[in-house]
Amino acid sequence: MDPAVLTFLSVLAALLSFFLMMGVRDNRKKAAVFLRMLKQHEGQLPWKEHTAESDTHLPGYFLAHPAPFQIDARTAVDLDLNSLFCRLDYTQSAAGEEYLYWLLRTPALREEDQSLREDQILAMQSCSTDRISMQTALHQIGGCGKYSVYDHLSLLDQAKREHPVFNYLPILLIAFSAAVLFLQTEVGIVMLFASIAWNVSTYYRDRNQVAPYLFSLHYILRLLDGADRLRTTHLSGTQCFREEQKELAAIVAQMSGFRRGSFLLTGTGRMAGGNPLDILFDYIRILLHLDLIKFNSMIDQAIRYRDEIDRLITVIGRIDSTISIACYRASLNTWCEPDLTGAAFETKELVHPLLRSPVANSISTDGYVLLTGSNASGKSTFLRAAALAALMAQTIRTVCAASYRAGYYRIYSSMALQDNLSAGESYYIVEIRSLKRILDAGKEKSVPVLCFLDEVLRGTNTVERIAASSEILHSLRERGIRCFAATHDLELTVLLEKDYDNYHFEEQIQNGDISFPYRLLPGPARSRNAIRLLEAIGYDESIIHAAENRADTFLQTGTWR
Repeated sequence: MDPAVLTFLSVLAALLSFFLMMGVRDNRKKAAVFLRMLKQHEGQLPWKEHTAESDTHLPGYFLAHPAPFQIDARTAVDLDLNSLFCRLDYTQSAAGEEYLYWLLRTPALREEDQSLREDQILAMQSCSTDRISMQTALHQIGGCGKYSVYDHLSLLDQAKREHPVFNYLPILLIAFSAAVLFLQTEVGIVMLFASIAWNVSTYYRDRNQVAPYLFSLHYILRLLDGADRLRTTHLSGTQCFREEQKELAAIVAQMSGFRRGSFLLTGTGRMAGGNPLDILFDYIRILLHLDLIKFNSMIDQAIRYRDEIDRLITVIGRIDSTISIACYRASLNTWCEPDLTGAAFETKELVHPLLRSPVANSISTDGYVLLTGSNASGKSTFLRAAALAALMAQTIRTVCAASYRAGYYRIYSSMALQDNLSAGESYYIVEIRSLKRILDAGKEKSVPVLCFLDEVLRGTNTVERIAASSEILHSLRERGIRCFAATHDLELTVLLEKDYDNYHFEEQIQNGDISFPYRLLPGPARSRNAIRLLEAIGYDESIIHAAENRADTFLQTGTWR
């Protein structure tokens, strides 16, 4: 053998050995760092960073799994479910993220529909060793990038396939060049470099055409690898996921042909974190088009295994979400498992889950509540806290309160509304459409509706607002639609005193300073502090006195002067 060729092969072998050792060391280092992060952040807030781009894939599972009732877009915005998701998200895989998002948008309407099991959540809370073992296996699955696998599963039939002859041409070119290298070194080197240049240029051309599908196949393979780890993870303290482990084992066995030769597709630097060994394999794939060859043979199998892939994501996502809720509970000062057998709405020491220093409030009502009080006194926050309590009870089995007892509801809200300029709709039109959808939902009687309304019909004049809103709220009661409503119109507390329980929040003004206790109090608001708040802010006394005189005159005569 030519000495130059022998030297080249020796250097190549040395480089391969070096990259192999570096890759193993890098993987061990990453595993140790992750394990240390888990232990350090136990009971703390989530450390994951969410951006608009990284969260693009979140609705993938939700859109692919419609249910008889799911939280609509209006209510999701009102309750700021994206922020709630970020607070709950201790998941380690994209499957877990998407399942958790679906969970928040799909409240159970009866006990048998509950997606998470309380015994599994408690097991993950009580046994940190088992939880960390499962989280480690889930973490190795990782994310799926910007797009959900579901964005591509329905389009696999459209993926472009190359003829087998063209698939293997890059390998034939390299092999032929290597053969010539042994016979005529100079010619072989020229041919080898020419082949490499051609292979690289055609690789990026062909890969760009199938990149989204290639990435999806790569993630499916990681799901299967993760399923293997999860099903073989020994849980010393509990066997709570025994059924899931059996199901994962069955799916893995069924898709064994799909995984055969999958090493050609997995482990690239772009997709698996970029350690030296992965990067080396990435260059080999680019040079020989190995992932493109495997793509063409796997795409038809992916189409055939669509249902199994969906089930794989569901089982892994539910395990990941269960562990996420166990971690969420560990980060809370106060939480309770909800009792969903009640006919009324009863909760003690309820707080808003997204506030750092919330004020707890308690309420016991048949579900018809009218809230009054000044701006910033706490009405809207309490509405959202009550709505999120109902939602979290029916999704993640966890309520931020000392106790919670109620029934199952279909949950709606009409709160953070805006005019729709693109559709040419005023605020009032947007508002009455929003209210109409709730009234229409009440026509279906199988599961009661629970709605939350903030400042009913604020988009119109006082006389018509009070007349129309009182009739709408009365109609909600007649139709059995339970309603928590906040308003500034004290007239409604009188008009609806037989239909709704009255509660209020108060502000305190002392020595020109404003403070808000945020305490829920029984009965309607009695104070008239809106004008006095002008004084606290620093308005001229002339404005304040004139306003008070005008208000007093109206209350005495019933007319404005």
